[in-house]
Formats: sequence, structure tokens, C-alpha cells
Amino acid sequence: MPFSELHTVDTGISKHGRPVVRLTKDFVYTYGKNGHCSQWTVPENFKTDFASVPRWLNWLISPVGRLRRPAVVHDLHYREKAIPRFLADALLVTAAVEEGLPVWKACLAFFALRLFGWPNYGGKEP
Repeated sequence: MPFSELHTVDTGISKHGRPVVRLTKDFVYTYGKNGHCSQWTVPENFKTDFASVPRWLNWLISPVGRLRRPAVVHDLHYREKAIPRFLADALLVTAAVEEGLPVWKACLAFFALRLFGWPNYGGKEP
């Protein structure tokens, strides 16, 4: 399994109508292909609002469904800018498909990120 268990607690804060949670333990995503492996750790106390899906699209893509864990890692990459934005967006797609999100929905999320995600790249915590 590519993700460790996700432990969160509600912060009582909301961002654009979405609840913000705080990680109570480190959260790890491991990606490996062809004998190569990369691992990203989202630190304890990191705050996230999961996927920034507009409410009117929640019927199509749930921000707390199969995108939940990939979105935490994506939020880390957007906040820290440790990898290029395109790679962060592509990684979200890969992780979402690994989580069972249909490929077409993952691709829709990717295109939405490419079009609308740039103001949040390098943004502050929620």
C-alpha cells in the first residue's frame, strides 16, 4: 500500500467552506516504479483542507473520497515548492489512480489543477 494511515483532528477552521484538519502523526506516501522508489513524508501538525474541489462539483469528485490522501501530499508539495508544480499535479493523478479514482476523474482533476491551481502554488497553510 503506497500510503501510511492518515490520522487527523479537526482544527475548527474552514477554508472556502471546507474544514481544515491537522495531522496528528507523520503521513507517508511511497511511489515506486521499475525498481526505483520515492517517498514523501507529510509531517505531524501539517494542516490541510484536502482537495480544493468547488462545492458545486462535489457530486462528481469528492474532496474527501479517493482524493483525500493524495491531496494531503499534493498540499505539501504546493506549500513547500520542493518539486515543480507540474510534477506535483502529475503525482496527485498517479496517487489518486492508485487510490482507486477512475482515470478520467484523475485526469479531470489534473486539468483543473493546471488551469486554476497556480495561485495556490507556494501558498500559506490554511
